[in-house]
Amino acid sequence: MDDAAIRDLNLRFLKKDRPTDVIAFGLGDGDVWGEVYVSAERTAEQAGDYGVPPKEELARCVIHGVLHLLGYDDGTVRERRVMKGKEEEYLGKVGELLRSRKR
Repeated sequence: MDDAAIRDLNLRFLKKDRPTDVIAFGLGDGDVWGEVYVSAERTAEQAGDYGVPPKEELARCVIHGVLHLLGYDDGTVRERRVMKGKEEEYLGKVGELLRSRKR
């Protein structure tokens, strides 16, 4: 989605009047854990800021959202450090899968 759409979600549901890179909404128990929304505009800008390919930053944001659905939080320094470690771990696994598909 674009910045305007994710900003609307952020304001409506989280009371934050600004765009963000990723928002995850848990949907409770059942077959569907939740929904992850990512701003393509925000991830493209962040990719430039961080010096990484846009697809990598997009994957990182999707992973971040899924981690939230799995119960991880990033409200404290310790929680952010744990989530960052998980993001890196799963980003590496995604990279391995993509490389193996090219063979």
